[in-house]
Amino acid sequence: MTWMRHAAEHGDVDAQLAVGRFYLMGLEEMGSDPAEAESWLSQAAGKGNQEAQTLLEQAQ
Repeated sequence: MTWMRHAAEHGDVDAQLAVGRFYLMGLEEMGSDPAEAESWLSQAAGKGNQEAQTLLEQAQ
């Protein structure tokens, strides 16, 4: 997760989508965080990522 978050912070749209999905769905070691998911998914959606736009609706 650390390297993916690093990539997301540096603008990688695929990483932003993945990090947003992790926060939306949660993982065993961390629960879901819809607000954090919305932040990452918004960035990916703003770059035209269709899947992020769909998931963003779930996060809101």
